[in-house]
Amino acid sequence: MVYYKITSLTHKLPKRHINKDKTLEIEYRESFSEKKYILPPNGTLYISSPSLPVNLHKLRMKKMITVVEINKNAFMKLQQPPIPVVQPKVEKTTTTEKPVTKRGRKKTIEVEKE
Repeated sequence: MVYYKITSLTHKLPKRHINKDKTLEIEYRESFSEKKYILPPNGTLYISSPSLPVNLHKLRMKKMITVVEINKNAFMKLQQPPIPVVQPKVEKTTTTEKPVTKRGRKKTIEVEKE
């Protein structure tokens, strides 16, 4: 099994090019199932396949995508979801003074913000 990184280059085409910012439809076989994927401009797709599909060869010859072979360890790292970082909540207490009221006293109000 060979692992590929496919990147769309349609966003880099000249301004008046027919395929400028075009979304690409990629069909490939993974094990026994056929999969379809829509690749947006400047999008990246990682696939595992025994050989590069014919429609990807055609897109590569038209210089609409780049294809790079990657190793299995890099492919597995990219398939795992990133670990979310939880930041602790910081409580902020501020004091604000309102202008003089009808009776001539200032009011001090404590406000908690999250």
